[in-house]
Amino acid sequence: MKIGLLAYSTNTGLGYQTEEFYKNMKPAKVLIADLSKHNGVETHHERFHQPRIDPCTSKSLLSDESCEWLVDGMDAVFICETPLNYYLFEYANRKGVKTILQYNYEFLDYFNKPELPKPRVLATPSMWGAHVVHKKNWAEVMYWPVPIDIRRFKFRRAEKVDEFVHIIGRPAAYDRNGTIPFLKAAQMIEGDYTFTVYLQEPKEKRTDVYYQIIKAELDNAKRVLGDRLEIIVDVADNTEMYAKGQILVLPRKYGGLCLPLWEALSAGMPVIMPNIIPNNSILPSDWLVECKINGSFESRTNIILHETNPDILAKKMLEVAEHISTANMKARELAETMSWDTQRPKYYETLKGICKSSSMTK
Repeated sequence: MKIGLLAYSTNTGLGYQTEEFYKNMKPAKVLIADLSKHNGVETHHERFHQPRIDPCTSKSLLSDESCEWLVDGMDAVFICETPLNYYLFEYANRKGVKTILQYNYEFLDYFNKPELPKPRVLATPSMWGAHVVHKKNWAEVMYWPVPIDIRRFKFRRAEKVDEFVHIIGRPAAYDRNGTIPFLKAAQMIEGDYTFTVYLQEPKEKRTDVYYQIIKAELDNAKRVLGDRLEIIVDVADNTEMYAKGQILVLPRKYGGLCLPLWEALSAGMPVIMPNIIPNNSILPSDWLVECKINGSFESRTNIILHETNPDILAKKMLEVAEHISTANMKARELAETMSWDTQRPKYYETLKGICKSSSMTK
C-alpha cells in the first residue's frame, strides 16, 4: 500500500499533524505546501526526507503538476484540512487513487461550493458537526481522530496546583479558545496561584482584529494580576507549553479539532473545557464547565457560539485543583488511548479497507 501525503513543515497545528502522520505512517511520497509567501510562517523542510516542495504561487495555491506528481503511483493520498487545489481530487478520481481529507468542519468548502471535486473519504477528526456532514452525502464519512506522539510530552506528577495554563495560539474568530473568560476568571481567583498564557502573534498585527481584541484583554489582565500573569509569545516547540503548570483551561467558544487538548493530557494536565461536543465525548464530566449559547457566525456554514461564565469557570478551576493528584493520572490514561501506538494499527486497517473498496466519490 503506497500512501502519498500533502504536508506542511511549520510549527503550527497542521505542521505537527502532518509531520506525525509522516513519522508514523511512512508515506511513499511527500508533497510540502510552502505557504510562507502568503502567511510569513517559518518552514522546516528538513523534517521530511526528499519531499517535493511546491511554493504555492499559482492561483489555486497548489500547482496542477504537483497534484499529479503526488497522485501518480499511489494507492491513497492523505490530506489535512484542504487540498489547496481541488484538481487533486479530480485527478485522483480519474486515476482510481483513493483520497482521504481529514477536514476541519468550519473550513469545509463543500458547504458553499458543493460542486467541487470530492475525496473518497471525509475523515472527521472530532464528532463536532459529523452528523451534518453525514447527511450531506458528499462522500463517505469516517471518524478519524488525530493521534498524538505522547512520548514527546513529558509526564509530570502533580500533587498540588500553583499554576493554570491557557493557550491562545493564533487568535481565531470570536475568541475561539475562550481567552477573555479565562482572563476574567483568573482575576477572580485569590491566593498564590499564577497563570500562564501562550500566544502566537500574527505577522500583520495592525490588520488582525481578533489579535487586537485579545491583546487589549491581556494588557488589562496584566495590570490587574501583575507578576501572577505570564504571557509567552511564539514558542519554538509545542512541548514547551506543557513543561510547567498543572491544569490547562480552554473555555472554547465552539468545537472542532483541538490538538492542545491531547498534548496537555499527554503531559498529565487535566483540561477544563465547556460541556459541549466534542469535549463531553472525551473528558470526564467533573472537568467540564456549563456554558450558554451566545450567538453564531458564518464561516463555511453557521457556527454556534458558546459563552462560559467567568465566575463558574473560576469555581471549576479551583474544584479540579483540589483533586489534582487523581486528575493528573486520569489525564495520562486518556492520552494513551489516542497515542500513535494505540491508533496506528487502526489507521493501517482503515487505509487498507479504503484502498480495497470501490470508489463512491461524486
